[in-house]
Amino acid sequence: MKRLLVVCCALALSGCSSLSNAQAEADVYNIVAPAHHDYVEHDITMPTDAKMRRYELLDAWRKRIVANGGVVK
Repeated sequence: MKRLLVVCCALALSGCSSLSNAQAEADVYNIVAPAHHDYVEHDITMPTDAKMRRYELLDAWRKRIVANGGVVK
């Protein structure tokens, strides 16, 4: 998880100079969102309502990126 955070920070910082902010955020999303979704999906101790909130958060993040011109996978 720490490695993922380092990669995300590096992408966010290095990508801003050559990519639009929306696409830089989309690049971070494309790395973080699938890993977080898998974590939530497979966590048998997390209550269903907590899982739904996290899925909604990922969906809202994706929608905001797309609305600002970013491309997500």
